[in-house]
Amino acid sequence: MGFKDAVRRSKENAAFQASFEGYRIMNGVLVPRLTSGNLTVPVGGCTADFDSGESNQRTTGTRVITGAILAGPVGAIVGGMFKKEKGKVYVTIITADGDAMIVAADRKDAPKARAFAAKVNKAGAWYAEHAFDDGSFSG
Repeated sequence: MGFKDAVRRSKENAAFQASFEGYRIMNGVLVPRLTSGNLTVPVGGCTADFDSGESNQRTTGTRVITGAILAGPVGAIVGGMFKKEKGKVYVTIITADGDAMIVAADRKDAPKARAFAAKVNKAGAWYAEHAFDDGSFSG
């Protein structure tokens, strides 16, 4: 890879960099909060959903699906019963492998949470389309 390719790749990666509540997107990977060692998740194929945490009586599909992914049928039931705290917002990230992460933050950070979810979705789509089998990326 030449200098021009390195500069182009650096600019592409910079377009998708974001952080929120200790979670970071950097150079094509999602770095979860409080990781031990070098745990990272490829961001390609990740999707994110913003939830305002407003109290309502209906069970959201995101909570049921996240519970099912994490713990099977029992998890779906528990996920459906999960009560959100008033005054909180949530970003649910589903990785390409089907793992789920839920990021909670104060309601005052809702614009940042919404922007982070949008970055995860944008980066997830771009890196899924441009990734090679070895983890490197095409332009």
